[in-house]
Amino acid sequence: MAQRFFHLVVQARLLIVALVLVTAAAAAWSATRVRFESDLEIWFLEDDPQLATYHRFLETFEADELVVAGVFADDVFTPEVLSGLDALATAFTAVPHVRRVRALTTAHRFEARGDDVAVVPLVPARPLAAAAARDVRRAALDDPLVRGLLVSEDGRAAAVVVEVAPEANTFEAKVALVQALLTEVRAHAPPGVRVRLAGTPVINEAVFRYSQRDFSVLGAIAVALVLLITYLMFRQAWATALPLAVVGLAVLWTFGVMGQAGLHINLVSQSLVVVVFAVGIADSIHVLAEYQRALAGHLGKTEALVEAMSTLVVPCFFTTITTVAGMLSLTTSHLAPVREFGLLAGLGVTFALVLSMTFLPAVLALAPAPSAAALERQDGGPMARLLAQVVAVVERRRAAILATFALAVAGSAALIPRLEVGANPAAYFRADDPVRDDIRVIDQTLGGSTSIELFVTAEDEALKDPARLARLEGLERWLEGLPSVTRVGSITNALAALNLAMTGTRALPRTEAAVAQALLLLEDEPELSALVSEDYTRARVSARVRMSETAALVAEIPRVEAKLTAEFSGPDLRVEPTGFVKLISQMELYIVDSQVRSFLAAFVLISVMMALLLRSVRLGLYAMIPNLGPVVVGLGVMQLLSIRLDPGTAMLGSLTLGLVVDDTVHMTSRIRLHLVAGLSTREAVTRAILEVGRAVIITSLILSAGFGVLALGSFTPNIYLGGMAAVVILLALAADLFVLPAALVRRQGG
Repeated sequence: MAQRFFHLVVQARLLIVALVLVTAAAAAWSATRVRFESDLEIWFLEDDPQLATYHRFLETFEADELVVAGVFADDVFTPEVLSGLDALATAFTAVPHVRRVRALTTAHRFEARGDDVAVVPLVPARPLAAAAARDVRRAALDDPLVRGLLVSEDGRAAAVVVEVAPEANTFEAKVALVQALLTEVRAHAPPGVRVRLAGTPVINEAVFRYSQRDFSVLGAIAVALVLLITYLMFRQAWATALPLAVVGLAVLWTFGVMGQAGLHINLVSQSLVVVVFAVGIADSIHVLAEYQRALAGHLGKTEALVEAMSTLVVPCFFTTITTVAGMLSLTTSHLAPVREFGLLAGLGVTFALVLSMTFLPAVLALAPAPSAAALERQDGGPMARLLAQVVAVVERRRAAILATFALAVAGSAALIPRLEVGANPAAYFRADDPVRDDIRVIDQTLGGSTSIELFVTAEDEALKDPARLARLEGLERWLEGLPSVTRVGSITNALAALNLAMTGTRALPRTEAAVAQALLLLEDEPELSALVSEDYTRARVSARVRMSETAALVAEIPRVEAKLTAEFSGPDLRVEPTGFVKLISQMELYIVDSQVRSFLAAFVLISVMMALLLRSVRLGLYAMIPNLGPVVVGLGVMQLLSIRLDPGTAMLGSLTLGLVVDDTVHMTSRIRLHLVAGLSTREAVTRAILEVGRAVIITSLILSAGFGVLALGSFTPNIYLGGMAAVVILLALAADLFVLPAALVRRQGG
C-alpha cells in the first residue's frame, strides 16, 4: 500500500510541486492579515466569569488602566518644573484615547470660606513666583489625597496620571497612545528632569516593539542554525535547502490559516515560527538520511526513494501524531493564547508531515541523485565513530547508566512541588530592561502604576447611607495593610476630605442629611463620576499597587476574597475584586492547572500511541520512561534555578513530552524491525543506534538549537521556555541513546 502511494507521488511529481506552490501563494496572501496583539484580556476565554465581572466594572467606570508619567527632579516645586508639569498635562489631555489627566497642576483642594467650602486649584494661576511655589509645596505635602499619589514624600518626583479612555481597549490603540505620549514628553518635558513611564499600556507598547524585533531576528537566527546543522550533516547544498523549504512552506500555510481564521500573534504564538521550524524539520531529515542510506545500498533513484519513504511512513506518522498530541494537550488550558498556540503548532507540524511525505519526495524525484562519493562520505566520519562509542558505552555501563538516570529523576521529582508561579507582565522583561526599571522606580516613589479594584453594588441609592459608607471606609483601612498596596481611594476619601475642610475633622458625615449636603457640593467634580454611579448603586474602591511587587498581593487574593465575603458583603452590599491584580491572580491559578492538565493529557495520549506502535501496552509504557524522565529533570532544574511557572514555562512539560518521544519512536521502530527479522535484543539495539542514530542526533540538535534561540529573546516566558526545552531535548537525546538501549537489553537479557 505504502509503496503504491509513493510510486504515485513520483509519477505525479510535477503536479504535486505545482499544487504546493499555488497553495503557498494563496497562504502568503492570507498571512498578510495577521496582526500582533498583547493585552491582559486575551489570556482569558470569552465566557470566563472573572472577565465578565471586569467588563461589568468597565461598563460603569469606563477605565481602570493608567499610564503614570513620573517626572524626576531635585525639586518638583520650582516654578520651572511646575510649569513643565502643566505643559505635559495639557499636552497629554489632547492625545487621542485619553479620558482624563491628573497632576499637581490639575488637582484641587477644599478650602473653608466661612460657613461654606470652596473647591480651589492646588496650583494657582501661572506663572508662579517662588513664594507661591513654596505655598504649593506645603499644601500638596499636607494633602493626603495628593501626597504619595501625585507627588513623592520628598518632593523630588511628581506624577502625571493618564486615565485611558474605554474606546482604547485594544492593543493597537494602547500602542498608539503610549507612542503619542512619548512624543509629547520629548516636546514638553522641562529641562533638567527625567520622565519615566509605567502602566499596562506602556508594557503593551514595549511588547509590540520587542516582539517585532524578536519575530524577525530570532526567526532569521533559527533559519541560519537549521541551515548550518543540516549542512554539517549532509555536506550538500541541495540536502540543506530541501528541509528548509519544507518547514518554510509549513510555516507559511500555518500563518495563512491564522489570517483566514482572524487569529493574531501574541506573546506566546510569536515563537510559533521557531517552534515549527525546529520541530517540523525532523521528518525531512529522516527522509533524506534514509534515502541516502537506500542509495548507498545500490538501489536506483526511484527504488531508493520509494523504499525510504515506505520504511519511514509509519514512524514519521507516529512521531507527528505524538508531537501533535503533546501540542493539542495544551488546548485543555484555561489560557486562550496557550490553547491557540497548541492548535497552531500542531497544525504546523502536521503540514510539515504532509509536505515531507508528498512535496519532498516529489522534489527528490525531480532532482539528480547524490554522487557515489557524497554517499560514501556519509558512511564514515566523526558521526560514525561517535555512534560506535555510544554502542560501546551501552554495552559496558548498563547498570551505571540506569542508576544515574533513576537518581536524577527521583531527585528532580522531589523538587517539583516547590516550583513557584508568576504571571506579572512586568516580570516578563529582563531584569535590566529599561521598561522594568522605570516601573520599579515609579513604584518606589509614586505609589505604583496599577490597581486592584473592588466593584461594589447595592440597592437604589444605598451608597448614600452613612452605615454602608462606614463599611466601605473599614474595607479601605483593611486594604491599606495588604502587601504592595500604597493607597486606597473611594467615595469615602472625598467625603472625609470635604468634612475636614468644613468641620476641621477628617471623618465621614454621620447623618443622611450631612452626606446629601456633601455630595451636593461634590456633584460638579469629575472625580465623583469615577468613584460612584449616578444612582449610587455602584461604587469602586481602588487600591493602587506597586506593579513590580504584585506577587505578594496576588498570593493574598484568596484571603482577600474570603474577607470580603465574610465581613464586607451581605444581602445589602456586594463587593467583588477585579482589575489587573485580580486577573493576574486568576491567570496564576490557570497556569498551574494548565501545567497539570496538559501534561496528564499528553502523557495519556502519547502512551496510548506508543502502545499501538509497539503493539504492547507494557512495552509502550516502558518506552515512555526515557521521555518522562528528562521532562521531570527539566522541571527540577527550573526549581533549582528559581525559574517560575509562567505562561511560557507552563507549556514545558506537555510540549517537550510530545517532542522528545519522536526519537524514541524512530529507535523503537527500528529495534522492532530487527527483532522481527530474528536478531537478538542486543544486536537489534546496536543496529538501530548505528542506522538511525545519525538522524536522531541531528534532529535533536536542531530542535535544541531552535528552542535555544528563544533564549535570545526579550521576554522571560519565551527565554525560559526556550532554554529549558533545549535542556530537556538534549537530556532526552541522551536517554534515547543510552537509557532506552540499556533498559531494553537488561529487560530482555540480550
